[in-house]
Amino acid sequence: MALKKVDIAICAYGKPYHTAVSLLSLLDHSGAHIDKIYFQEEKSQPFDSDFSFIKSHVTDADIIHYVPSMHHGWHPNDSNRLSEEGYRTSIRYQYAWENTDKNYLFILHNDCRFSHDIIGDMLSKLDGSDYTGVGPIGQCWNCPAHHAGVCDGSRYESYTPSYEDVCDLIAKHPSPRISPDTVDRQQPMPLPECRLNEFYCLINISKVRDVVSPKGEVPPIGMMGLDTGVDWFRQLVLRGHRFLNWYDHTIHGWTNASNGGHQSNTDAELYKKMEETAKSCFLEKWGRGNCRGTPAISSHQSAPPLPCNAPLSP
Repeated sequence: MALKKVDIAICAYGKPYHTAVSLLSLLDHSGAHIDKIYFQEEKSQPFDSDFSFIKSHVTDADIIHYVPSMHHGWHPNDSNRLSEEGYRTSIRYQYAWENTDKNYLFILHNDCRFSHDIIGDMLSKLDGSDYTGVGPIGQCWNCPAHHAGVCDGSRYESYTPSYEDVCDLIAKHPSPRISPDTVDRQQPMPLPECRLNEFYCLINISKVRDVVSPKGEVPPIGMMGLDTGVDWFRQLVLRGHRFLNWYDHTIHGWTNASNGGHQSNTDAELYKKMEETAKSCFLEKWGRGNCRGTPAISSHQSAPPLPCNAPLSP
């Protein structure tokens, strides 16, 4: 039986070596499932990032290289401009969303490491199920309901609080981004921090293509509101779509103790340390004697790199 093929959507803002590790570790374990990689290189880049060396190391998939016409960054997107093609397809993952001909789209950040066939596992959970997507659900670390112990990524469907219940939780467990005015009075769930985290997730795009922009009214998954994908997730859940909370043997932000990389985009020293670690891993596993074509980072002496075969935890 032929393996199901998926396309990949990745957005690269800085961190070329992290990006290489993300893609090559994914291809090592899930390459049999992958057809095209939609590689969005943001129009604006930090620290003179150079991704050109990556393509020569990718031999198992076609890379569709796309540089959008504008850089949205972390600024909230304007829903009134989604009819403008250049504006809309500059949103993360949207070019891949509109151009893939596959039923499944795998989205990932450019600072992940994979140690098993995550796409195969996710396909086995989505195929034939009533789920629209699978991946880690919820930015629960910011959510009062999680801190109160009443909700998490696996319980968001069964947790049905009233608006007053949520306000009470907010008072008892203050949140950096949730306040009573950010919660819908009539339909509190999904709460503002609920989403299918696009660190790494698989979406059955055939189920939602017709209801998501530009064909439908649901905003793009990459659209920034409170955070990426929050509005997309809420509107699909309210339309009856279901999402499975699952992840294993994969880590996001693996060179950073906080398991995230956003702060390094404005911290040059932290950026260098993290990129040196990723470069060491890249050269150890995928150098293939072609390392002279890879760009230098700096002469900065970083902390000892995390071994490339270090164990991963969810």
